[in-house]
Amino acid sequence: MFFTENPFYILSLHTTDGKESISIALQEKLGQAGTKEERNRLLDAEYDLTHSGRRSRAEFFWLPLLKRDEAWALVSAVAGGRMVNSISYPSLSAVILAMNSLYYGAYEDPLPLLLQVCEGYGKIDPIATASIFNEDRRIAGFPGTYDYSYVEMLERSLLEDMAEAARKVKEREGREKWAGLMTVLAEKERNTIPGAELLLACEDSLKPDKEKAEKEIDYALTLMRTHFSQGLSLVEEKVKDWLALMKPVLLWQGPGAAENLFHRLRNEEIEFLACGKGEEAEKAGGLLALFPRDEEMEEILQKDRILISHGLVPEKEEIHFPRFDKVPGSGVIPEAPKFLKKKKLFGIFPI
Repeated sequence: MFFTENPFYILSLHTTDGKESISIALQEKLGQAGTKEERNRLLDAEYDLTHSGRRSRAEFFWLPLLKRDEAWALVSAVAGGRMVNSISYPSLSAVILAMNSLYYGAYEDPLPLLLQVCEGYGKIDPIATASIFNEDRRIAGFPGTYDYSYVEMLERSLLEDMAEAARKVKEREGREKWAGLMTVLAEKERNTIPGAELLLACEDSLKPDKEKAEKEIDYALTLMRTHFSQGLSLVEEKVKDWLALMKPVLLWQGPGAAENLFHRLRNEEIEFLACGKGEEAEKAGGLLALFPRDEEMEEILQKDRILISHGLVPEKEEIHFPRFDKVPGSGVIPEAPKFLKKKKLFGIFPI
């Protein structure tokens, strides 16, 4: 739940306001409402704030640890896209402010806010937070029903909103800047709960770009069979693009995240060996040096080298990989020296 969706925002209230204040605010707002949709939104907000379970969520995603005037000044600024300093506030309030700042674009640089979310999340004390929530309810005249386990449940819900805020950042910043942000996050915060959640969201958001890049690699590998020099050059270019795109995921999950692509290239090397084209196989296999590798991948390469040195052909790995099997006819593909004109030549995919 973000600030402008919060019942406290909708009715211009705070966590210490009781039933009478809620009723007065509702009547004032209803008198100003111009549409049925707006009136229903106000009535829903009043219901949420007067029913304990629904009120709990609104309290958690507001700034209950701050006084009314201070909370409202911060909420108004952030919801309006104006930057505020969230570092000096209590842990929960700092995280809620940072998350909303990311969502509403209230920042110059999103990275400090992403790091603030990851660092502050682990500092939220459920027991102390539940105690403060109950004190606000006592002031408002509501029975205190919080226990710390309920705060822990809301913390888990907070992770979903963090991911949504991060998606907003990606839309604003673009893929290249977003990849850089996620790379830093993978380096610094991959072992934190919100860091892992954000990286999971990042991996999910990269799926369309990843599949497109892998189809282009498969196209280049297929091209390599009939126009070796051009295909080899294009494969190298496209693999580097893929590795740059997936760098945050590789830092987070390790080299195994590239295992499928690794085996796709390795299978092509084996295909050349099986056809008796040793020189092409060696050059194709050289592209595997581009990959970060774990122990399992290193062991596979060592076994391959031993088999090849004895004149044997290693076995291919069964993998699932996006396919692109059609290559332009020979009249369309130039010789290697003219490959610099590739942008005009390979019109099927953007290069």
